[in-house]
Amino acid sequence: LTGIAATTPILLMYGGKDTTIPPGRMKCGLDYLHKDGATLSVCTEAEATHGTIINTRGDYAADWIASLTLGAAPPAACATGEETITATCATPPPND
Repeated sequence: LTGIAATTPILLMYGGKDTTIPPGRMKCGLDYLHKDGATLSVCTEAEATHGTIINTRGDYAADWIASLTLGAAPPAACATGEETITATCATPPPND
C-alpha cells in the first residue's frame, strides 16, 4: 500500500464459521495487509458466517465509521480479533 491507501483505516470483520473465505485464505489476506503496513482493525465473531457477520456486528461497524467520519466516540474494542484466526496462510498452488 502506498500514498493515502497506506493510512486509510480498514475494518475487517470475520465470522468464525465463514466457509466462503476459509481461515487459511483469511490468514493470507491478513498477512499481506500487515506486510503492507495497513491501518487495520479486526473484529471476529466465532458463531458468524460470511453472510451473517454484518447482521451480527453491524452496529459495531456503524459506530466505527461514525468515530472516524463524524467525531463520535469510538466503540469499545471487539472482544476477539485476528488472534482467533490461527490457521496458516493457504498459499495457492503455482499455475504451471
